[in-house]
Amino acid sequence: MWVQSYRSGIIAPSSAYDNAGQDAAFNAAFIARNSKLGTPPGGTKWVATTGSDSNPGTQASPYLTIVKAIQNITAGGTVIVKPGAFAGPANFISANRVTIPAGSAGNWTTIRAEVPLTVEITYDADPGIYGDSPIYVTSDYVQVDGIGVNKTFISVTGDSANDSVNFQLEGSHCRLTRWYSRKESNDKYGGHVWVGSGNNYNVVQYGWFNGDCRYGIQQGSAGADRPSGKNVVSMVVGQLPFGRMLEPTALFNAYGSNNAAYLLSKDFLWANCAGIDSPMIPFGVNDGHHYGVFYHPKSIFNVRHIGCGIVNCGAEYGGFRSDSYGTGTGYTSMVCQDSFVAGLTTSGVDAFTKNGEGTNILTNNTIGGMTGGGLNGGSAWTLTNNLTSGATYPVVRSGANGAEQKYVVGGICREYDESGFDVPDTSLKLWPWPYETQMKAFFARVINKPALSNGIAQSIDSFAGNDAWGKPQTYTRRVFQAFGNQIPSLAPGAGFYP
Repeated sequence: MWVQSYRSGIIAPSSAYDNAGQDAAFNAAFIARNSKLGTPPGGTKWVATTGSDSNPGTQASPYLTIVKAIQNITAGGTVIVKPGAFAGPANFISANRVTIPAGSAGNWTTIRAEVPLTVEITYDADPGIYGDSPIYVTSDYVQVDGIGVNKTFISVTGDSANDSVNFQLEGSHCRLTRWYSRKESNDKYGGHVWVGSGNNYNVVQYGWFNGDCRYGIQQGSAGADRPSGKNVVSMVVGQLPFGRMLEPTALFNAYGSNNAAYLLSKDFLWANCAGIDSPMIPFGVNDGHHYGVFYHPKSIFNVRHIGCGIVNCGAEYGGFRSDSYGTGTGYTSMVCQDSFVAGLTTSGVDAFTKNGEGTNILTNNTIGGMTGGGLNGGSAWTLTNNLTSGATYPVVRSGANGAEQKYVVGGICREYDESGFDVPDTSLKLWPWPYETQMKAFFARVINKPALSNGIAQSIDSFAGNDAWGKPQTYTRRVFQAFGNQIPSLAPGAGFYP
């Protein structure tokens, strides 16, 4: 755990691989984009495990439950939650439990942790209906920051009656930032994060997830003929160790319309997202199996991946997979740029694959550690400067070829179409990965496979122990050293690049 800095500038640490300095730099960057994540504004309501709902909700005399605090703010208000675990529906940030007042541009209604990633909402009984998620936002301009959700309920029905999604955004211009999601079981359709159809310009940034699900993060029309898109998912790392396998599964999913003529499920950006240690899950019933790490089916257009990655994962049809169908070949289905595949463990499966109509564009990607598969390419593909062998590091170019991941794509909380949303922000260096100390502790909380699911016996502690050179294992080292080469010497500063 670290203490949040409220300085307004980027903080330069004194050593090269300085996690605390990198965390502080990102804290400052978040505050620069939303001052409510810094010094508490006036009119704030507070919540603590030691509080009481009979209190006035001040910092000195906080409420006990999050619902009570939300009931007592107005549009653009702020709720700050002190560190601790908060159990059950009285602490759900849910439109099914309380009216969450909408904010406005530049004045988001904000529910946040006092110290990011130190607040956990837990639930040990399934909500019972699909839409009753612990985080369920239907209002516009709402930000939830620094809060994790842990589902410990073990589904036993084996059908779709006990589905749940830990985070669900159904408004527009909403932000989910610095979060985590843990699920010990799942039924047919549940997942970690759902960015709802018919809503646009949402940002899901900096988080991680682990456990049983159908799709880790899903956005799109979900089969319906509803406009959907222009959302950004950024800097998310996920693991999918097992699943019910009643339907196709994936870690990252943009889901289009079932109507082949439908053209309005489009414009999705995945930036600096990665799957790690997620095996090929054996087949279940109803053709349920692990289609891809990034998997995008149906009528869907312009799904973009910039600076994404795969580390030691399996998949049935491809690491990055598009199954798009539409009205012809004159549209872009999937774009992959500056992304990498470092270890695809399913025999003969290619890194980037497509099925159906549309063009796929692959530019400056790197692959290695394949199990008999390759890059792929064929009709309706545009291939430029991809690196298929000889890479030293998955995120460092070799001449003009291969991926480069040096800075955060889009910076902090930039919405789709906002200036700079899809280009590297040179003020924010990507490495070492921010908050990776907290991420390491999260993945160390291994999850046992529930009886009704297929997959490995328990989730993988991805960052346990030391690397091959005796250094503490981290996400940064797992990525750089995925091809068997020691991470390069680090330059001083709040971030580095060799």
